[in-house]
Amino acid sequence: GTSWAAWLGGKVLALVVAALAIVLPGTLIVAAVLAATRDVAWTSDAWARTGALALAHVAYFAVCALLGVLVSAVSRTSRDATLALVGLWLALWVIVPRVMPAIGA
Repeated sequence: GTSWAAWLGGKVLALVVAALAIVLPGTLIVAAVLAATRDVAWTSDAWARTGALALAHVAYFAVCALLGVLVSAVSRTSRDATLALVGLWLALWVIVPRVMPAIGA
């Protein structure tokens, strides 16, 4: 048998790899076009910041995938998982971004 942690990690890894298979070709094409553009000077600092931003996006997606797989694994039915994930989406991606600026002001 497989441990629960290994199973969960495999599911998340599969989601991340599937997303990268879709996103990576377009990203490489855009990077090549930007590199060939003479209007903008691409310094090593700009490339480093672009790479850091790309890694941050991959990490963000991995956390979202982990959250989705974890909720699905813990839920008894697909209905419960769907309701929990819609609730999390509403809270984390709709309500929190609107409330945080008000709290910070």
